Amino acid sequence: MLTIKTLSVSFAAIILGALFASSATAQDSAENQALKKQVAELQHELARTRARSHQQLAGLEQEKAILQHRLKQVEQDTKSLQTRFEEEVAARRTQLDQLRKQSEQLRQMMESLRVTERELSKETGKLVETNKSQQENLRKLVAEVAALRADATKTKELSDKRFAEVVRLTDLLHDRHGDLLRLKEHNDQLVRDLKVYKTIVEDAGLSPPSAEQTVHSIEVQVTELTKNMIELSFNKDDKLRVDSEVDVFHDRRHIGAAKIIAIEDDRAIIQFLRGASRALNKDDRLTLKSSSKK
Repeated sequence: MLTIKTLSVSFAAIILGALFASSATAQDSAENQALKKQVAELQHELARTRARSHQQLAGLEQEKAILQHRLKQVEQDTKSLQTRFEEEVAARRTQLDQLRKQSEQLRQMMESLRVTERELSKETGKLVETNKSQQENLRKLVAEVAALRADATKTKELSDKRFAEVVRLTDLLHDRHGDLLRLKEHNDQLVRDLKVYKTIVEDAGLSPPSAEQTVHSIEVQVTELTKNMIELSFNKDDKLRVDSEVDVFHDRRHIGAAKIIAIEDDRAIIQFLRGASRALNKDDRLTLKSSSKK
């Protein structure tokens, strides 16, 4: 618009100058005619400029309408994004509250596990006092219990039972003697097969034990079960020894050979050498038989 006004003023000035020149030089008709021609050309150029300006103005108006339409779309998109953002914030806050609750539950669980761990440490100390030969190994296993705190969520079921954890630690200790057991496996199997044969013959009443061996029997009751280890209760019997092997019978049927892992007062822990041939339950009554030379 400023350009059109400037051109109009310029053209008006030229026209006035031309008229003034025309009146001042009325006698020079040739020059007057030339000026008139220039004025006509300038008026024609002015008309064309105004037409182009009107076209440009119409184009600008059309672009303005398009931009206003786009602006409305942008405003609608902005409102939609704002709504989605608010919904996402609300969802994130809900998730954050849930995570805080879960964190508090985990903290309580960790505190409970720490209490359980302290109790297990005390029990481990008692076992160290009663079994001096295993003191160094048990100290190492207690250190492993401390390391298990980082994985407490995976072992909480075992941590809830004090005796189960002690048995697990004892199982880890005896797993270190696996190489020695494998070296003795063939010889021990022959001895066990001989014991089983003689015991079955004795139970069937076919023949008594040989004169060189006596069979010692003791009745026990299952009090705890874990993996292939069993805790038994019995009347104190001085003939049972740690690391001695026994044959296990249930309802007069041989179910496997086992080794005595630990003995304390009226309790004993045994470990099946090859696993029991049938499943056992808590409170089952068993018979342990061991052979010894006279």
